[in-house]
Amino acid sequence: NGLSSTLERLQFCIDAKERVGIQEAENALKRYPNIFWVVYHSAQLFYIVGSNEKDKELLMRSLELFRKSCTLLSEVYSPKINEMTIGGDIALVYIAMGENEKAVEVMQKNNIGGMYDHYIGQRLVWCNRFNEAEDYLSHGFLKGIVSVLNTLFGYTFLYIRKKEYDSAEDILSLANKLVSELCASDAETPNYFDRLIGIALMLQSYVKFRQGKTEEAHSLLILAQDTAARF
Repeated sequence: NGLSSTLERLQFCIDAKERVGIQEAENALKRYPNIFWVVYHSAQLFYIVGSNEKDKELLMRSLELFRKSCTLLSEVYSPKINEMTIGGDIALVYIAMGENEKAVEVMQKNNIGGMYDHYIGQRLVWCNRFNEAEDYLSHGFLKGIVSVLNTLFGYTFLYIRKKEYDSAEDILSLANKLVSELCASDAETPNYFDRLIGIALMLQSYVKFRQGKTEEAHSLLILAQDTAARF
């Protein structure tokens, strides 16, 4: 019946996504009104049930609790949660309530490093603010693609270090296909993604060399050099 078991029950209710968990959350809040994780998980539960059932009262309660959780952040340390991420939670509540302008306003205030560019762009479309939406979506698209490619390169390095060269080759093939689709068809007009193609080709050359395919490795290395020169 302690705090840890209370948090476990709240997490179970969040996973179940059912209204019966609301009373569990209210009971937990009465017992632990100023414990961050109790307040935060209760806010999540109210949001989930409220959005699923389109219950504005539950959504308003969720807003109240998310805001309160911001005042309790000093009692916890987690690299994955802070005032900006809770701002994103609050924006989702506004979206569930159909208040896109408010959602945009909250996300813009918490858009550190462009973390909400793609979401802001989506909501601006629904606000009929098309020019602004395009700017945010462009930035969000670029950040998203770069993030995916860096993840693919990360897997490549992982497989190389593990000497799983066939797997590394498969990942690099996927990266090349993705980047090739994004590059300008005009060979005389290089863009940012040409640089990424050069990196992928260089890595492919190394993988081919480790596989004992020296001729293919040499050809890919020359191609990587040519691509880098264009950029």
